[in-house]
Amino acid sequence: MAEIGNIEINFQVIDSGDPKTLLVADFSSWKVIKELPSYIEITLPGARNPVITSFNKQKINGFNSLSLGTSTHINCTENFQDLPDGIYNICVKGGRDGQHSFHRYYLKKDKFQNDLDEVWIKLDLDYSVFNKELRESLLIIEGLLRAASAATRKGFIPQAKNFFNLAKGRLDAHKECKNCI
Repeated sequence: MAEIGNIEINFQVIDSGDPKTLLVADFSSWKVIKELPSYIEITLPGARNPVITSFNKQKINGFNSLSLGTSTHINCTENFQDLPDGIYNICVKGGRDGQHSFHRYYLKKDKFQNDLDEVWIKLDLDYSVFNKELRESLLIIEGLLRAASAATRKGFIPQAKNFFNLAKGRLDAHKECKNCI
């Protein structure tokens, strides 16, 4: 028997820390459309068109490079690759012709965070004296990353991209600099 009440589609993206996966958890109140199909549209950073696939209600949906079309099987073997960092545009739809929907942006930053973690760890291992200048520089990168995430959550996508690109540029400079760390 179908549930009566307001249909509210809602989901959260779970920050897994894994560059190879994107996890989307459903928290929707599907009510009378519970038995109708649902699907998810995921537009990857830099892509024009979304990848459209079925969406499992009341579950955690996992996506990878194969399911999102950024890699293919090689010699009948799964070829999982890292998903790109950047802003993902995600929309879950349900009901007749997808008439009910919910949209959210998500900043995937797993590869970036792994690189930043390595720089922080090297700071402690390579020096017995804490380098204040380097620490301040890394804190600025952390701040830019937080600003990018905040702007993404608020839907300020151009600003989020700018913050993230500034953070990436500063981190890349650290990775390329031989005397910095």
